[in-house]
This record gives sequence, C-alpha cells and structure tokens, in this order.
Amino acid sequence: MALHQFKSRRTTKRYFYSPAMIAVFLLAIAFLARATSSIYGKYSFSKNRLDQAKSQLAALKAQQGDLSQSIAELSTASGTESVMRTDFRIVKPGESLAVIVDTATTAAATTTAPETFWQKAGAWWKGIF
Repeated sequence: MALHQFKSRRTTKRYFYSPAMIAVFLLAIAFLARATSSIYGKYSFSKNRLDQAKSQLAALKAQQGDLSQSIAELSTASGTESVMRTDFRIVKPGESLAVIVDTATTAAATTTAPETFWQKAGAWWKGIF
C-alpha cells in the first residue's frame, strides 16, 4: 500500500513538474498579471478623473457663491445703480460725467520703439539658458 502511494505521488509530481505544465502555469500567471495591470491602469485613470471632477466641483461651488453674492447685490436699488453707473456711465438728471484720460501713459504706450534684431536675438539667447 505504501509503495503504491509513493508511486502515485511520484507520478503526480512528475506530471505537475513537467515542462508542459510549467509552461501552462507561466502562461496563466502572465495572463493574470496582464489583466491585473490593465485593471490597475483603468483604476488610476478613473481616480485621476475623479480628482479632476472634485476640483471642478469645488471651483463651480466657489463660482456659485460669487454669483449668488452678485445677484444679492444687484437685487438692491443701490447695487443696480452702482453697476449701471460704472458699466454704462449713466448719470442722473442734473448730474454731469467727467472722464479723465491719462495722456502720459497712453502716449508712452503708443511711442515704444520696435525691438531691433539684436535685442530679439539677445532675448532668444537668454531664453535658451
């Protein structure tokens, strides 16, 4: 009886350690590793998208708070009047509107000399280093 069990174990061991079975096991491990890698890639992509969605949600909630504050401000008569005065330059009857233009800054902005070739080349050279 013991000899039969020993031969049976030896046959089973020889079968499982045969090159064909080892190749099958390695293929199964490779298949499972590839599937796991694929799932992990999808998981990390989904996690990044979730983080982006959460940050967008926080930005939209902040924007909603700003908009609700603006709506509350515009619902009052003084808020509407101030917006109309600044955006559309509307005045009440009997008032006058004075627009002050700073000529020094507008003249300086329009009279800037164009850059020479050497100035552009120097800026390009500094951009490299």
